[in-house]
Amino acid sequence: AAQKARQWDEELKNLTAEQILQKFQESGENLKTASASLEKNRETHKKALADLNEIRLKLDSLKDPLLRSAQEESLEEKQNIVKKLYQFAGMELPVEPEKPEEAGKPPESGKPAGKPAAKASDAKPADTAETEQYQNLLSTRTRVISEQQTARAEMLNALMALNSQIEKYSAALSDTAKLAMQYNANAVEIKKRLGRRQLESKDIPDNISEALKRELITQLETELAGVMTQQTQIRQETETLSKPDTTLRKRQELLTQTLESVGKRVDIFREMEKLAADFERTRDKLSKIEQQSLEQMGIRLMETDDTAKEYLLSFVPSERAQNLTEMLKSYYQEVIELGNRRENLIQQKEKTENLIQLAEQEKTAVTDLLPLLLEEIKTLEAQKEEEWVKIQARLMPQKAQEILANFETKTQKRLPMPTPIPDDKKTEEIAKAADILFERHIALVASDKWVRLFEQRLSASGLGSEIGRYQDKMGSIKAADLALQRRIQYINGISQDEPPRAKAEMRNFANSEIGMLRSDRYHTRSQKAVEVLIKLAAVLLATLLLHGIVRFLMNRTVKRAKKKAEESGKISSVIAVFPLLKTLFVFIIWGVAILASLSILGFNVGAILAGLGIGGLAIAMASKETLSDIIGGISIFLSGSFKIGDTIMFKGQDAEVEEIGVRYTRLRASASKFQISVPNSQLAQAEVVNISRAAGFTVNADIPLSIRNSAEQIEQAMKLISELIESNPNTQLRRVRFSGVANYSFMISLRYIINDFSLRHPIRTEVNTEIVRHFQQNHIEFAAAPYFRLDPCIPESQPQISEIAHKAEPV
Repeated sequence: AAQKARQWDEELKNLTAEQILQKFQESGENLKTASASLEKNRETHKKALADLNEIRLKLDSLKDPLLRSAQEESLEEKQNIVKKLYQFAGMELPVEPEKPEEAGKPPESGKPAGKPAAKASDAKPADTAETEQYQNLLSTRTRVISEQQTARAEMLNALMALNSQIEKYSAALSDTAKLAMQYNANAVEIKKRLGRRQLESKDIPDNISEALKRELITQLETELAGVMTQQTQIRQETETLSKPDTTLRKRQELLTQTLESVGKRVDIFREMEKLAADFERTRDKLSKIEQQSLEQMGIRLMETDDTAKEYLLSFVPSERAQNLTEMLKSYYQEVIELGNRRENLIQQKEKTENLIQLAEQEKTAVTDLLPLLLEEIKTLEAQKEEEWVKIQARLMPQKAQEILANFETKTQKRLPMPTPIPDDKKTEEIAKAADILFERHIALVASDKWVRLFEQRLSASGLGSEIGRYQDKMGSIKAADLALQRRIQYINGISQDEPPRAKAEMRNFANSEIGMLRSDRYHTRSQKAVEVLIKLAAVLLATLLLHGIVRFLMNRTVKRAKKKAEESGKISSVIAVFPLLKTLFVFIIWGVAILASLSILGFNVGAILAGLGIGGLAIAMASKETLSDIIGGISIFLSGSFKIGDTIMFKGQDAEVEEIGVRYTRLRASASKFQISVPNSQLAQAEVVNISRAAGFTVNADIPLSIRNSAEQIEQAMKLISELIESNPNTQLRRVRFSGVANYSFMISLRYIINDFSLRHPIRTEVNTEIVRHFQQNHIEFAAAPYFRLDPCIPESQPQISEIAHKAEPV
């Protein structure tokens, strides 16, 4: 800078006053532009530095789980570090106010921090709690290392970016400082020219006084020196972070393997606690669903052992056999329970074997991990010693060369000469160095704790003791399994929950509790089966006998009815009712026989009848029309309103009865000869006229005569009608009279009876024809309707007779 100042002075001497003023103005403008650019670089530098500090804070927050306890244990060590640094600096230690005694208490000797002492008892919850705490330590350390690696990578990128920005920032500072020096040199030269009277006062710029000050130059030079120092530190830190840690990846893999092994053991501990609780649970503590499931499994196992004979005999009702079956169910349920407990023990055995295997895996991983941790401790010790040498050389610059030489002789590593610390900044730098050295110390203490923890895991009281407890557990499981097998052998005769196959197993099965109960039940059911067969045979014989008697009596009654019908010439209703009565009696006899058989077989007849009653009611509701027809048929049979062969009038039409069935009655229409099937319910509810039972067929007729007829002709007409009816042997006259005048005609009312109902149609035709013939012969005219003519071709003198036939015997 001095050389450049002299060079600028030589150049200014050769310039004129006007050139110097112009150069002063140009340098001022350039300085203003450079200052603006420098301010932008300064802001960018602050932001990059803030980003780096944020990442550094994040990295500092990622602490080893044992680092906290190491920090509490090493509080006194920090005071010793501060004292030692003040001694190196030749300064007196400042007096600090007393702090309350809340320092962390060191753990008991022989016990690694963060891990409680292992209990000698084989209490599973204690093992679980201890292993879970150990798992948490490993999990936290693994997570911290992984996140530290990520944070270091981010920090390395931030350092490189900051270093690149510092280069731009320092260049801007250097350029601005150079322009400030030129600006100051121009101002000094102008002042000299003013003293030599080469310039007048009016030519002096207004800002000449500000340009003559050197505060800006000093400030820029100081800031540049600080930035250069910062750049040196950044480069050193970048170089440190860029060095690959060859053992870190291996340590991380071994820690992950150890963590997986411990995590699996914790899961197995929890599963074994549940298995142990299930093993100790008795039947009365099972849930309702579990009890029902156990009962069904016992029944299935009991049925599996049943032979074909035993299966068939199971349908024989016997109270004593039922009691024996209940006892068998209880034994089979116990066998199922014992089998489940054996399965439980098998699972516990498998899991205990897994625990032993996982413990061996952890032992292998920890054995490989310990040398790497010891190597890590050596590295930390070397870093700690290097930090001490650097700070000592900075605090004792007069001995710096000797200190660095001794360190190089000891470690074969040469360190650069550090920058001495100014006296006014020693207190601040000592505080920073104390923090760095204390962090190095607690990191070393934490690593040492990990080494002691893993050494304890490899000791006889660690994994060796755990494996021993697992072996003891295997023995207790074996003993419990043998006890269960003996109980199964006592109950079932064989050690497996399966039906016996070999002869020796058959003998054992027969001598077991289940075998003896099954034998007793078999004999009981066999005796009961013989008794039931005898009763069923008696019921069958009685039923067949009753069926034969009823059939004989029904056939005899029908024969007599047929004989009597042949003699009288009439069909008896007994013949028609017989099929229905016969079916009814047979149904009753066999129904009673079936109910008696079911009662003998042990079924609840009352419940069956109740079910049939409810079912019958449902069927009746669903098929009420069918039942109505059946009941109507029975009503027809019982009332005797008509029988097969009778002629009845139904719905205004006469028809002959051909068949009376259970649901329908078959009719043959007299007019069309069509067969008509009528539901019995309609016949039972409708008004039916039995024409066959009438005394005769009554004919009522109104004969209209023309009003042109005289009184003598009217009397002659009535006389002719009476003679015709009385002369016919098939008719009986009841009445013939002059009823009056109606519709412009004289009305003659006639009533007569046709003796034979079957001849009603031809006799009526004959009578009507004779009346017309005799009226025509005697010139008696029939009246024609004055308001309506049926056929224009028929003359008005055509006779019209209206007849009304009524039933002789309504039903």
